[in-house]
Amino acid sequence: ARMSRFFGLEDRCAKCVGGPVNHVHMFWACPKLRGYWQGFADVISRVLKTRVAMSPEVAIFGVFEGPGVQGAREADILAFVSLVARRRILVAWRDSKPLESEIWVSEVAGFLRLE
Repeated sequence: ARMSRFFGLEDRCAKCVGGPVNHVHMFWACPKLRGYWQGFADVISRVLKTRVAMSPEVAIFGVFEGPGVQGAREADILAFVSLVARRRILVAWRDSKPLESEIWVSEVAGFLRLE
């Protein structure tokens, strides 16, 4: 909000045309991201064979707590893939089209090939 005033920009989300735009809105509260994060949770739940619930802590910080996370290894995996999902949001932020939840999966695969 302060940066938009400083640079004379409109404080509105390019995706939902709501505001104010801040980190919480950008990574979690924007209504256009609900399907994206639900798709993320569905894929991760299938991979880990347990239900992983989405929360602001997951979407903003990559911190998974509670049922579904079984140990440090899974927590590290979830932190990494949520980072890739957040990166995807940043890359496509100005695009008005909804994000497809599967796109981060191909990016994760690309990163794994580099390992």
